[in-house]
Amino acid sequence: MHIPTSMLGGQICPVTLTVGAVSVAAAAGVYFQSENKVAASRWAGVTALIFVLQMLNFPIASGTSGHVIGGVLAASLLGIPAGILSMALILAVQAVFFADGGINALGANVITMAVIGVGVGGLLLNALKAKHISQTTALAVAAFGSVILAALICTAQVAVSGTVAFGAMAKAMLPVHAVIGVGEGILTVVLGRVLSVVLATTDDRKAGLRLAVLCAGALALTPLASVAPDGLESVARNLGLAYSQSALLGSFTADYQFGARLVGVAVIWLFTWIVARRLAVV
Repeated sequence: MHIPTSMLGGQICPVTLTVGAVSVAAAAGVYFQSENKVAASRWAGVTALIFVLQMLNFPIASGTSGHVIGGVLAASLLGIPAGILSMALILAVQAVFFADGGINALGANVITMAVIGVGVGGLLLNALKAKHISQTTALAVAAFGSVILAALICTAQVAVSGTVAFGAMAKAMLPVHAVIGVGEGILTVVLGRVLSVVLATTDDRKAGLRLAVLCAGALALTPLASVAPDGLESVARNLGLAYSQSALLGSFTADYQFGARLVGVAVIWLFTWIVARRLAVV
């Protein structure tokens, strides 16, 4: 659900960049003050894994694909503040290295996928768990809800840009992303169970190594991912909206070529580890 710069206009980009930056700074501040820290190796590994999972597009109806956002998964494994920072780092690397979303649209995507996907999705997860709803149901419902809410916020940002009316955009967005949301819910439950086993160790280095193995396995599956346009791109095409992106580093990063994916994972892992250490993660 990466909004390209071509779908935004007017003052929406500087406004969303400001809101996104303030949101990320607030998340960093809350995390810094929190006593619930995440080991750098775990944090970096989870972030890198979500980055890879976002490359694994799965087919849905009408020649369209979807992919995991991973917001609720990040919130459940890292906590909401750290999860927001993880998603913001992923989006920054995608924008800079892969032109996925684009620099000017980075703030809009941080709001949609980090603030809403992780933040609001995580709050919904916590609220459901507080009502003693099972972990499986809570994860599935929160993940589905996070996708629908993100789709609505994406719709609102595009509409405010004057690109298309909110009603027309919502009518096209919601049915497609409801299907994607179901996939997100199922995959969040499955991945949550797998990762609860993988991370069930007090040895942080061992947990990091296990996450690295999972990342390698997920990377090996990326050539099998659907090449059909994702939900937002499909909606843009159906509505006749511009949807253009160009790779900052040329052909090497265009369309997530395999070598670029490896570099992206390494960059994500390193950046997250540095941020984790800077925020005094033990």
